Amino acid sequence: MDIYPGILSLLLCSIFFMAFFIAGVVSYIEKEARAGNLFLGFSFLFFLLYFLLYFLDNQFFRTISYAISSTVPIIMLTIFTPISKLKGIKREKPTSRFDERDTPLSRRRLKPGSKNFNDYYSNKPENKKHDDLLHTKPGLLNEKSSRYHLSSFKAADSNFQSIELIKPYVDGKINKIRIKFAPHKISVFLRNWLKKQGVHDVGFCKLKNYHKYSVSGKLSDFGKEIEIDHKYAIAFVIEMDKEMIDCAPNGPAIMESSQAYLNSGIMAVNLANYIRSLGYPARAHIDGNYEIICPLVARDAGLGEIGRMGILITPKLGPRVRIAVIT
Repeated sequence: MDIYPGILSLLLCSIFFMAFFIAGVVSYIEKEARAGNLFLGFSFLFFLLYFLLYFLDNQFFRTISYAISSTVPIIMLTIFTPISKLKGIKREKPTSRFDERDTPLSRRRLKPGSKNFNDYYSNKPENKKHDDLLHTKPGLLNEKSSRYHLSSFKAADSNFQSIELIKPYVDGKINKIRIKFAPHKISVFLRNWLKKQGVHDVGFCKLKNYHKYSVSGKLSDFGKEIEIDHKYAIAFVIEMDKEMIDCAPNGPAIMESSQAYLNSGIMAVNLANYIRSLGYPARAHIDGNYEIICPLVARDAGLGEIGRMGILITPKLGPRVRIAVIT
């Protein structure tokens, strides 16, 4: 009576041993040591079960092995069955616009004792305790940072300074002569042009009210209401090098992130200028000069979903991207 469950358990143990072993090897090749350790650990477990089943004539070991080898497939099916897709994904859509002054980066840039600092915390006293602690920290690229590395931090700082140089060109003069295009043809052209420059993916969408910040958090326009009458948005993402990002939180990751901000910013400014030359209003939204919430625009343009980290998760690169938007 035991022969059939015994053979089935041996077969399952063999399949899972090979599957986890191969997954472990692939993980190490991809330099994902933690995943590799987990996969190889599971493969060892199934090898042990196979040994107990095949070489030990002990009913107790057999019962345990049967229970584990029959339970694991059920657990695996439960984990990997895309139940959410069967039910349909419900995207959360904000009901109101977000105040950019409430973003951590905007608050981090406020100078203690300044008018903007005093005005903000008089209206949002609940944020002050946390932010006071934040202001005691050295900050990004500071020499007192525990991860300070001269070469990579200076390279990142140079990238951010270059971004400052292109910010005046995010918007500009519009050609008085408007050139008409078939929407499909011009969108195909723009997509191909951006991908030729190294963009990973491009998407288009209508600009929604919840895409726009309500009030500016930039130091130059702090507290100023944001008004955008544009109807459409073009979003694109560029890839960040995996080996560099894997170094986080060390210098190479910051260097790669800043480089991606600079590269995407140059492309966005160039594209906005191109659109204006055709007779249409266009503004580039790049690092430190946003009037819209890039992850929401990119999501609605079909480039990914908003993950638990609150940032865009793309199908092929996960969060390892930087976003730029043109409205």
